[in-house]
Amino acid sequence: LLAGFVLLTSVICLLNLFNSIRGWIQGSRQELAILCSVGMTAAQMKKMLLLQCAGIFIRSLAVAAIVCWGLVTAVRRGVIFIFGNLTLKLPVFWIIGSIVLAAAVLVFLSIRSLKKELKTELFSSIRGGNLL
Repeated sequence: LLAGFVLLTSVICLLNLFNSIRGWIQGSRQELAILCSVGMTAAQMKKMLLLQCAGIFIRSLAVAAIVCWGLVTAVRRGVIFIFGNLTLKLPVFWIIGSIVLAAAVLVFLSIRSLKKELKTELFSSIRGGNLL
């Protein structure tokens, strides 16, 4: 039951990641079209996108580490208070595996969304939205 819950939660998180990246790319459609019109190559756009994703990933990893550290510390103290001195090991392998998987999915979805966006017509992307 717990494994099914974790799997379902993971799928929901990955779908949220997909929607966030897709919305982010579509939201910056005009910026990408303008950069493309002034001579930015697809490789340069890919590099820019990957650097932006790396920054977002590192910030979210730092926030998650702080929050998780606090929660793990609270649970550990609560378990020690209730049951006495227990040795609880962290599942380091699973934590590192989930971080690597999340980074791989982030890179894959970002590159896929960028390639899909670059296939659209340049001028329709520039005049397609409302500029504020």
